Amino acid sequence: MCLWSIQHSVRYCGLTEDEFEILIVSNPVGELGNFASKIYESNDCTLFNGVRIIYDDSDMPVFNKSKLLNIGIDKSNGDILTFLDCDMIVGEKWIKGVEQFEKDEKVVRVCYRVAQLDKTLVKQILTFRHLRKPLIKKCFCDYSKYKITFEAYRFPWRNRCEPSYPIWGNSQYSIPRNKLDNIRYDETFIGRGHEDIEMNTQIWHRYKDNYKGYLNIDPDYCLFHMEHDKGPWGNPKYGFEQASRLVKARECNRFPI
Repeated sequence: MCLWSIQHSVRYCGLTEDEFEILIVSNPVGELGNFASKIYESNDCTLFNGVRIIYDDSDMPVFNKSKLLNIGIDKSNGDILTFLDCDMIVGEKWIKGVEQFEKDEKVVRVCYRVAQLDKTLVKQILTFRHLRKPLIKKCFCDYSKYKITFEAYRFPWRNRCEPSYPIWGNSQYSIPRNKLDNIRYDETFIGRGHEDIEMNTQIWHRYKDNYKGYLNIDPDYCLFHMEHDKGPWGNPKYGFEQASRLVKARECNRFPI
């Protein structure tokens, strides 16, 4: 579904496949199993010639998203990197969001607003393929009606931050490779979710007063997150260690989310 929406954005914006690459990093022995094979079985990978699947066969009894993200960074070829979760649906102009870097060279990172798509709508979109395009189109037209998620912009005081605290960003973003430099995700954050908190912090600390972020709120450039049952808290493998990291993230002032 994510690849399908990217394809739609590419065609809508008139791009060619030699202007970008898509990397899918998979750990076939991990908690999620051979995710990349499942994508092939659904024929989504045939939508693009430029999809590269990178297999990491290291032992991963508990899913480590940070490690896979770092592999993607090091294996990618582009001058601009975009991080996108596989359970996202992108807007028609999303692929053009990186043009903000050309408009303003001071921008360090471009983030994309994320709204939550409930499970009922997700099921309709996935089940009725012939209705997929009009259903998604309607969702984006009604974007303001959906709950915003994934953001560190809205209520900074909830996490012991002053209301004037700087914009840090979210987990769905683009950044030039030369600005990311040697910053990498913290692989001690097992599971998924808390690695984004640490990365937001690292990028801010690298640029301090020179940090400038941009949040795309135009629905055409935004995202929908597809709500689903399976998540880090639904799997007992995460256990106490993962929960303790959440407590650490919430209680420590240096974490903005």
